[in-house]
Amino acid sequence: MKILITGANGYIGKSLYNALKDKYDVTAVTRNSFDLTDAVAMSKFFKSQRSFDIVLHCAVAGAANPKNTNWNIADTN
Repeated sequence: MKILITGANGYIGKSLYNALKDKYDVTAVTRNSFDLTDAVAMSKFFKSQRSFDIVLHCAVAGAANPKNTNWNIADTN
C-alpha cells in the first residue's frame, strides 16, 4: 500500500509516519518539499509519483502561532 502523508513535520503527521513507515510504502511531504497551495508544484509532484492508495492530509497553515492567525487562514487550509 502506498501512502502519502502531508504535514509530516507536525505532531500528527510525524506520529503517523513513524507508525506506518515500517509496514507500508510511505511518502512524507513537508513544507520544505514544496508549497501545497502551489498548483504547479502539486501537479509536478503527482506526475512524478505513481498513484497513492491513501492520502493522509495533516498539513495546516497558521498552526505554528495560533494567536496571530486570522479567520482568512481557513481559505488556505
